[in-house]
Amino acid sequence: MPELPEIEALRRYLLREGLVGRSFVEVDAEWPGVEDTIDGMGGLSPIGLNWPQVEDNLRAGRSAVRVMPEWDIVPDLNTRLGAPLPEFELPSHYNRKRTRSMGRV
Repeated sequence: MPELPEIEALRRYLLREGLVGRSFVEVDAEWPGVEDTIDGMGGLSPIGLNWPQVEDNLRAGRSAVRVMPEWDIVPDLNTRLGAPLPEFELPSHYNRKRTRSMGRV
């Protein structure tokens, strides 16, 4: 699959600014108000686990936000909306140190 110009520009920016390998939030001017976390050179998003899925869902205007009934047990929580990641299998090279700060939402 050929590189998308926006993805290649983002890759160059992350490398230039030394942000590769750190969690980083960027708002894309093409989709104002849409934020996605970029960690290194890959990304997982509630709207897709790869770039083609994310792009298709963004262009279609789909949202991954849903009601989270399991949060009802948290006292004083003012929201019940979340955008959890879909089920996926972590790569075998992800150790406990790398995954302990990760959450599904």
